[in-house]
Amino acid sequence: MDAVAAARLERHAAAEEEARWRAEAGEARALLAGARGGEAEQARAAAGAAEALALLDGQLQRARAEHAQELGALRTRRNAELEQLHTRVEAAMAKKASQVGRLREQLRAAEVQARDATGMLRKLEQGFS
Repeated sequence: MDAVAAARLERHAAAEEEARWRAEAGEARALLAGARGGEAEQARAAAGAAEALALLDGQLQRARAEHAQELGALRTRRNAELEQLHTRVEAAMAKKASQVGRLREQLRAAEVQARDATGMLRKLEQGFS
């Protein structure tokens, strides 16, 4: 082979090798761009997930606040009902105590009348005998 043919062959081999390197470099660039695109996509997905998490956290906080408010209102209402019930029970007990007091007074008066009547009967019996 002459020098020209050998040079052509070397140049051809070098061109093929350069084309192969360029192709590999293109593939590497494409993979890198895909990875960067994947990273960007992952970053967007992570940002979306963080946004959704923040939204859910806000909803949870609002639900907890509403629950605490409703619980407070229920406790207030229950305490008011218990206070009303306590007042009614005390009034009923006072009324019953008053009635018991009146009945005891009536009993004492009836006992006094019975003693007086018994005494009068004895005097009458003694007067007839």
